[in-house]
Amino acid sequence: KHIKYIKNQPYKLCIRALYSAENNGTMIKYIHNQTPILCYHALSAGQNIVRTFKYIKNKNENITILALSKNCKVLKYIQKQTTDIIHTAVSMLPKAILYIKNPSHDLYIETIKINPLVLQFIKYIPYGVLNEKKSYYELCSTAVHQNSSTIQYVKQENIMKQIMKPKHGVYSGI
Repeated sequence: KHIKYIKNQPYKLCIRALYSAENNGTMIKYIHNQTPILCYHALSAGQNIVRTFKYIKNKNENITILALSKNCKVLKYIQKQTTDIIHTAVSMLPKAILYIKNPSHDLYIETIKINPLVLQFIKYIPYGVLNEKKSYYELCSTAVHQNSSTIQYVKQENIMKQIMKPKHGVYSGI
């Protein structure tokens, strides 16, 4: 970490610092001229990808995708979560859906179509959330239609809530 006191940091010194045993993912923050190549090396050094990503100053799309490919938790530190970045993350690892900021019902449907296994990480969405007339049942049926083995991730109690919706103060359904 003494590299931060060196004003003219040669490339080879920066590489050595990134791959040093002392690097716990924060070394990149002490490098004054964070070139894309040094950022790639920082992420490739593999100490703590999420921490390293937080300290990268210029997070271009390639660096972001590289970081996502190594750890989907990086998604929660991406300020502008574009559709491409979200789809890339979810297609690589379905659990990335947990780190999407304010996912909409339509985004859930899109991501289920890319990777139906996403269903296992979607929490129950009450009927009519955000004035949408869309339900958890729709998410489940989309996932099961894409891949029948996803039926194991359908939360039965949530489907029952959909069936048992009150109708004029009286429960209908089963």
